[in-house]
Amino acid sequence: ALQQRHADWFVAQAQPALSATSEILDVLAADHHNLRTALLWLIEQQQAEAATKLAGALGPYWYLRGYWSEGMHLFQQIEPLLAQAAPAPQALAWKWLATMCIVQGRGEQAQAHLQRSLALYEQIGDQTGILAVRNNLGLIARDGGDYESASTHMHAALDMAQQLGDRHRQIAIANNLGLVLKSEGRIHEAIALEEQYLPLAQDDQAMLALTQLNLGTFLADVGAYARARPLLEQTLALHEQLDVKHYIADSHAVLSYALLNLGERAAAAQHALTAIKIRHDLNDKQGMAMNLEHAAAFAVAAEDWTAAAQLLSTATQHRHSARYERVGDDWLIINQILATIQAHLTPAQQTAAEEQGRSLSTAQAIALAERSFSAVAP
Repeated sequence: ALQQRHADWFVAQAQPALSATSEILDVLAADHHNLRTALLWLIEQQQAEAATKLAGALGPYWYLRGYWSEGMHLFQQIEPLLAQAAPAPQALAWKWLATMCIVQGRGEQAQAHLQRSLALYEQIGDQTGILAVRNNLGLIARDGGDYESASTHMHAALDMAQQLGDRHRQIAIANNLGLVLKSEGRIHEAIALEEQYLPLAQDDQAMLALTQLNLGTFLADVGAYARARPLLEQTLALHEQLDVKHYIADSHAVLSYALLNLGERAAAAQHALTAIKIRHDLNDKQGMAMNLEHAAAFAVAAEDWTAAAQLLSTATQHRHSARYERVGDDWLIINQILATIQAHLTPAQQTAAEEQGRSLSTAQAIALAERSFSAVAP
């Protein structure tokens, strides 16, 4: 009876987490162990409804605070119980299980989970749930290179958010549409879209930080490093305040690249080291691939052409593993690095270096990246 009351109390305690404010997430962080214990007990007792409600409510916490592996592990334990729960909590749990799959490079599983979630939300007429799932389906399509489907899903979600008067979701979806435009090679349209939504995000810290991050990233992509820098510094400060681990890593990573190109090598190296450590802690395979590509740019700056070729090769391996292939403007920086490598290595030397890169473990790849970061610091 005591364990039941304990579990019921934490199910109720976790429900406000769906709003995902920093203050509520801080409260959950203080009860992290107790929440996990309560969920495990509910799963053990086969209490499908309560376990599904608690897992769905904890989804934003696990995602935003970087507990991706724990979230995936617990969702996998609860998955056999989900069909026994009511449609609303079941739909939410499938959506967050899909999110855990997306960030860990399991796109096919994520798509199947999202289709289950979408069917349930449509069954109960939950428009907010439907638009959230359509947005996530758009992200999967974008990662798979299907930009037409990505745009269709996201525009449908954006229309729904506008009809509901949900400014927060409008800005979030617009940011994702910016990523689609970038992937299609329409980088200047992506910049214009972010600039359009930036004033609308001023009273929403989370969306302001996200819009600044995307805009700063796109500006860095076109070589406007001086314009990108203040945006990236501001988004880093906001994401650190919000304690959103993967966006902190993104901010450090892009800021490091901008600073490297502005000639501030020591600061660039420090930001890059911080980013790659966070990626490793999160088991963020997609982010790790991008950071290894950034490390190749540092190796080029250090005139270590062999390390640059190795890093690009191991980054490609990480992308394949995460099913996160390069798209659109991803190739701009890669092609620049490849051209520099080819100007300094013979074809045989480049092939040998790439073979060495493919054989590196994640730990070895991180160590090589860290050496490249350190090599550019005066």
